[in-house]
Amino acid sequence: MLTIIFCWIVLFISISLIGRLFIKKAEWYENFWIGLAVVFGFLQVWSLFLPVNSYALITVFVVALFGLFVKKVKLPKIKTIKEWIFNNKTFVLVALLALVIISYYASQSVGWDDTLLYHFNAVKWGKLYSVVPGLANLHTRLGFNSSLFIFASMLDSWFMVDRSSHITLSIISAVLSVEYIWILLKPHDRSLKLFSLFTAPLMFLSIAKNEIIASFSPDFALTVLVLATAIEFIKKEKVSIVIAGILSILLVTVKFSAVMFSVFILLFSIYRYKDIWVRLLISGILLIIPFLIRNVYLTGWPLYPLPYFRFNVDWAVPEKQVKSLYTVIQTWAKFPGEGWMNILVLLSGSGFLYGIREIIKGLK
Repeated sequence: MLTIIFCWIVLFISISLIGRLFIKKAEWYENFWIGLAVVFGFLQVWSLFLPVNSYALITVFVVALFGLFVKKVKLPKIKTIKEWIFNNKTFVLVALLALVIISYYASQSVGWDDTLLYHFNAVKWGKLYSVVPGLANLHTRLGFNSSLFIFASMLDSWFMVDRSSHITLSIISAVLSVEYIWILLKPHDRSLKLFSLFTAPLMFLSIAKNEIIASFSPDFALTVLVLATAIEFIKKEKVSIVIAGILSILLVTVKFSAVMFSVFILLFSIYRYKDIWVRLLISGILLIIPFLIRNVYLTGWPLYPLPYFRFNVDWAVPEKQVKSLYTVIQTWAKFPGEGWMNILVLLSGSGFLYGIREIIKGLK
């Protein structure tokens, strides 16, 4: 637990310092979210040419030090820190309690099915090699491209080798949790407090009831980032709307299924402040283009596992295989659980009408 908290502190400071290079007059947590988007984008480009290993992590630390000196961040005196802690003792105590609880669940053994099935392998491939053309031909799930896996590859270094699953999701969960506490205990907009009051317990429950935080689940990362995006969107200030737009773009690189939510946020962000479209366009290019290039390298399909726009490359996954995978994903999404394969069989061929009848029976 202490190792996890130490890693959180180092990563939070480093990523926040990078964020400060790209945004002004932002809250402490907003610096982190922007820095995270920058790091994810940087790692996607890095992975096209080099393995994402400890050298990438060192580069991130160097950029963070550069941000420390460029922004002339003054280290507070011990007396000032003590006064701040005393004046904010309720926040400090509640935040520490939340961090200890999260670190406890993050330190548990990995039990998430998909992490054991293919996440570990995807992270290891990213650490050992630059993006591998046709990797999805070894296993279709190795073609599921996510910037989260590359981030995990970078963290899988030094004393965290083969343990980055305990850090990858827990760091963003810890930041969002403290952000929630900050919003609830400090003067903020009423609608923002209500949103935090209703959504914070749901996130804590999902951490406590599942084994998901000690994993590489893009779904949970998506949940955390969607909540962080929503907070920025509710705040309505121009800088917050820009951050919401950038985070919504980042969501697509974590898991492509977030694209509709991202489009909604982007359209409304530009509708509110029409002059921010250039910044969002540049952010989109820097985040999405490397993501699509990685998809083409891994699978030959820019929108994999969607069976559209196949590139004419030798390593492309066969169209029949991609369509079959897409059908399986659709079926699981509509009928999750142990019986999803039975539904798939029932809906195929001569069993179609029988399958429809059985589904209707189950709904009654």
